[in-house]
Amino acid sequence: MVSCLLCSSARSIGVLCTSHGVAIASPGITSEQIFSRVPNPTASLIDAWGVAHAIADGSRIGRDPRVDVAVLHASVSAEHAVIKLVNSRWHIVDNASRNGTEVEGARIAE
Repeated sequence: MVSCLLCSSARSIGVLCTSHGVAIASPGITSEQIFSRVPNPTASLIDAWGVAHAIADGSRIGRDPRVDVAVLHASVSAEHAVIKLVNSRWHIVDNASRNGTEVEGARIAE
């Protein structure tokens, strides 16, 4: 048996079990649907539930579990955006994602 990417249940929808696969299609995102694979983080993103997710300059964010910070939700593109550190300030750059990227409610390109 090959396990779900997020738990020990059997995979049934791509790399996820049925319950996690169904959660991707639901309207809301839970903290369990966000995870980081950044090996040498220089900062953290804090999600709406107060959970820290490691980031570094050039971290890729997207739905594909192979990116640096995965957000497993249907509204997120496979490689949605990139986080960059420029002159000691963090920037997010949208990768022409289908649903766009918002910062504090405003749609941005960078």
